[in-house]
Amino acid sequence: MLSHATGRTLVLPPDQRMYLLAKDRNKQKVNFSFEDFFHLESVRIEHPGIDIITTEEFLLREAMTGNVKSRTTGLPSFPPQNRTNWDGKDVKPLKEWLREVIPTPTWRPDHCFTAFPASPGAKHIETLNKIHNEIISDKDRKVPEFMKKPTPVDAKTFDRMIEFHANRKELCMYDDEMQNAPVLHFMCNHQFRVRLLTHFYAFVFFEDWKQQLWTHRFVRDHLRYVDELQCAAARIVEALRAKAKENGNSDGEFDTFHIRRGDFQYKQTRTDASVLYSNSMDLVPENATLYIATDERKKDYFTIFKEHYSVYFLDDFIKEFLPGMNTNYYGMLDQLIASKGRTFVGTFFSTFTGYINRMRGYHADKRKLQGHEIGSIQSFYFLPSDKKNIMQKYAPLKMSFWSREFPSAWRDIDKSIGCLR
Repeated sequence: MLSHATGRTLVLPPDQRMYLLAKDRNKQKVNFSFEDFFHLESVRIEHPGIDIITTEEFLLREAMTGNVKSRTTGLPSFPPQNRTNWDGKDVKPLKEWLREVIPTPTWRPDHCFTAFPASPGAKHIETLNKIHNEIISDKDRKVPEFMKKPTPVDAKTFDRMIEFHANRKELCMYDDEMQNAPVLHFMCNHQFRVRLLTHFYAFVFFEDWKQQLWTHRFVRDHLRYVDELQCAAARIVEALRAKAKENGNSDGEFDTFHIRRGDFQYKQTRTDASVLYSNSMDLVPENATLYIATDERKKDYFTIFKEHYSVYFLDDFIKEFLPGMNTNYYGMLDQLIASKGRTFVGTFFSTFTGYINRMRGYHADKRKLQGHEIGSIQSFYFLPSDKKNIMQKYAPLKMSFWSREFPSAWRDIDKSIGCLR
């Protein structure tokens, strides 16, 4: 990812084959960019302070005009082979060139978190460093019981950082050098174990709590799936509610599962369906209407669920609601539909389940459902057994962050509306 700091321009990476998004490559599009899934053009239009361009636009506008300089010689540097369109190409040469000409932070979310001062200048940077040093150096400090009493979202910077730092010993400071850099490049490099595989709200800390909450709302309200997917999912949700009524639920309520199988590397959560049923039977009433989001193609695996529930899959709605849709979008639809279940049971360690839970958190906070004050949601996990009920309680950030979502993503994030200044 590239960020043009002074002009507040976000540069999108080239169209590439993304993880698990290359189905039927001979029949349909398989090279994607973020624009294919999120309303990035609307974000640019609705927020004058944010400009979003493609990698090709950046290379044409900045690199090919000589504005990008070598960090060693200070002379203009140009992309490999003077290529500006890297869609569908091997981007390794481009990435290596970027790291030679552009400041590239080697931030590791398991070692540090990004700290954004409230304003430019040494004073605020010094304040954040002082707070962090005090927190990690005081071995006798009694950490508040966050599980029972979450830190208020508008608490003092010191109190919010105590809960946020999650035993990370360093700050990735957005300092004067970075603020003044014309371009920044954030890389993924497994050799140096540099990979921003974490939730934004677990990595980005703002000195000003109002800026923190604005960022959380920005992601909730704008970095969402495109309308085509939202509307298709809404039609299927309505169809599920109709089927639930036919099946005896007068309120049209249905429950949802996410059962990850496929290439999932966490073997302890891949088990026989009878085990999954046994671990969830107390959560979903007999004869309920159940929607299962899954990558398991052999539907006989789910026989035990069909014996107890009226079971539906995305496949049951494709012909009527999704004619002609690129099948690589089906996973996003599964997430949107599963997020609307009365009770949801998911797969621990799965970021797919995680995003379903974050959307459920947004729904619960907006509708002020039971437990929203502490960020709890009506979601559970099949396995491991000690994780089954963890979404019923508040939990502060804890490594490894990616393995689940945390209530700080959605809890009370509308608080600062009306008091931004």
